[in-house]
Amino acid sequence: MDKFGALEEFGLEPREAKIYVKLLELGQATASQLAKSLEILRPTVYDILDKMIQKGIVSYSISSGRKVFAAVEPGVLEQLLENKKRILEEFIPELKSISKISKFKPLVETYIGVKGLKTIYDDMLTVKEDIYHIFNYEEYVKLFHLFFIKNFIKKRIEKGIWFRAIVNKIKEKELERSDPKLLREIRTLQMLEDFKMAIVIYGKKSGFFTFTETPMGIVIENELITHSFKVLFNYLWQRGKE
Repeated sequence: MDKFGALEEFGLEPREAKIYVKLLELGQATASQLAKSLEILRPTVYDILDKMIQKGIVSYSISSGRKVFAAVEPGVLEQLLENKKRILEEFIPELKSISKISKFKPLVETYIGVKGLKTIYDDMLTVKEDIYHIFNYEEYVKLFHLFFIKNFIKKRIEKGIWFRAIVNKIKEKELERSDPKLLREIRTLQMLEDFKMAIVIYGKKSGFFTFTETPMGIVIENELITHSFKVLFNYLWQRGKE
């Protein structure tokens, strides 16, 4: 993941990330200068800048009758993130109480895109039960990138959640096989070389997602289906190489 990917994780749209970085490089710039250097139509640049001003990550001043824009210092982004977290934490108890009294909860949930799939991993950390995973390693890293994977590992360990996975192979030293200190057991299975999707099991939930240009995931909350997925996992686990 590069700096643009990190900014998108923060919550910026791709073109917002490009404008933010360009403003950091230039110090300040007009909309026309940004439009020319980034090859984006000037009216579109104005629209994006307006949104960024509302988010508090861009400011402007008037110089010789023209608006000149500047990006806030990167440290401000960290503070904005902390503010968002603090506001959310304040309302989490109320949101949880609403969730408990809800009469209808979907048993099948669909997620589209990489950001959607990352929501599944956030849910794993919330459920706080052992995670069972089957996936093709190269496709997995290509989809999520090491930055996200390492961050997930850190959060998972902090919550004391064990991770058991069956993969085709492991290349990265940081993701080497079984390591009790990292609450991780991994086995390899050659047949997963052509496996173009991933299976995940945690708590009462199980599901899968695809490694396609626009990835899609489905998670099902059903004890019978989840039990069946675990039977499949255990069958492959016994045939995996430690």
